[in-house]
Amino acid sequence: MRLIALLLILIAPAANAYIVTYEYVGAEYDYVLDPATDPSAVGNPFLDRTQNRVTGRFYLDTDYLADGDHRNETITYSIPLFTGCEIEGCEPDLIPEWYFFDGVQEQSRWTGATAGQFFRLTTDARGDITSWTILLLEEYEELFITDRGDTRRLVQCGDWASGDNDCVRSHSAGTWRQIPEPTAFGILAAGLFAAWRLRRRGHSTAV
Repeated sequence: MRLIALLLILIAPAANAYIVTYEYVGAEYDYVLDPATDPSAVGNPFLDRTQNRVTGRFYLDTDYLADGDHRNETITYSIPLFTGCEIEGCEPDLIPEWYFFDGVQEQSRWTGATAGQFFRLTTDARGDITSWTILLLEEYEELFITDRGDTRRLVQCGDWASGDNDCVRSHSAGTWRQIPEPTAFGILAAGLFAAWRLRRRGHSTAV
């Protein structure tokens, strides 16, 4: 009984939490800035990329949504570029973590700038993402993940001042996969079952 009580105490803070993971696979790049046609592309790191698309994931904490429901929602989350969390504070952690890889560079909530991140998502009755705009900005780096295609911009790929510095682009929509995490009650049930098995095994050993 003591073990069960301990499990209940540990699980209580998460009883209302429901985290949904969304995984992303972008369309293949159909444009790469090539030094053969544009001398400014000599420094383009995507000429030797390890993959030909954007992939990644993010977590959605439905506690911060109306009624805790991520279905049939338009979801917006941002960290302002010029203020960030340090000056004005951030919105609640609706999207507490993300990670994307464009074939050359990784970008996540815990690396690079803490400001200049923007998510706008629309979901259907199943909670699947049907339209999206994700902008992940750092000082001279921009990753755009949208339902019209993906773009990576770096200062090495052209004229930053004019905005003509796309290293790679895809012009088709990628795909999202929704992965619901176990609910707190599911975790609790698994913990109680494990405690019962251990207790029963202890009785068997004693006999």
